[in-house]
Amino acid sequence: MSGVVQIDRPAQNKGSLAHRALDFWVRAHGYEAADVRGSMRTAIDQAVAELGSEAPSDWTLTGKRLLARAPALAEAFGDEVDDVIPERTIRDAALRIYGTPDIVVLGKEITLIDLKTEQIDDDELSPWIKFQLSVYAHLVAQEHGRLPRRIEVFSTQRGRMPVQLRDTDISAALAAFEAARRADPSAANPAEDTCRYCHRRLRCDAQWHAAPSWSKRDCVAGRVTRTERSMNGLTGLWLETADGPVLLSGVPTVLVPDVDGASIRAVRVSASPRADSDQPNWRWGTRSALAVMSP
Repeated sequence: MSGVVQIDRPAQNKGSLAHRALDFWVRAHGYEAADVRGSMRTAIDQAVAELGSEAPSDWTLTGKRLLARAPALAEAFGDEVDDVIPERTIRDAALRIYGTPDIVVLGKEITLIDLKTEQIDDDELSPWIKFQLSVYAHLVAQEHGRLPRRIEVFSTQRGRMPVQLRDTDISAALAAFEAARRADPSAANPAEDTCRYCHRRLRCDAQWHAAPSWSKRDCVAGRVTRTERSMNGLTGLWLETADGPVLLSGVPTVLVPDVDGASIRAVRVSASPRADSDQPNWRWGTRSALAVMSP
């Protein structure tokens, strides 16, 4: 196991601020307002004021998108709404798992909605998002006695994105938890479907040896050869990797104030195809995490 300094993300980012605004909006029944954009604007102002400091540098576009798409979000709740529950943690004591769905709409049918602020390039959602929603669907069934009839990702970038989950998807997610619980923590058995959700992966050398062979890899490691800092508070890191130079873009500058020459590992990042190479560049997201390796 290598020594690392792990730095996940700033205390506040565009994702956490959007979720806070959503919480204010739902609790105020803003989705029932005659002017849902006006009610969302009020909720956004409350969330920003609550910060007590300047909003994150990448918030402006996300806030505008959330405001513009407020009517579509209200429409996603459906017509027959008895209650809307924002961000309530649900626990399954028997399986020892818990989660906090963004929105659970109760009515004639149950709707599960997950807010995403990161960039989504196509209609195929990542395995991580599907895993997360599978766990949430199970927890909703534990809490309310039935599975959600409708599951959607609500992307501030793309709008409503219906998600089709089978019973086997939910079973597989729960089995992954059980397998991780039974595994010997001193023995690493890297596999794409399990490492993706492991909180020890930044520190696990076995995972990094296995990752290059994965079909849907979501991690990159290398030495920082150059940094490109922008005025919006984000930094691009040029990395020398085993496969050649790649760019990891969109990293919050506050996380990497001085990493020139350092070796880093980043997980839950998105691949960006390149015209000049078979090796992709990489893009930071709201769930990404990064570690600077100790010398």
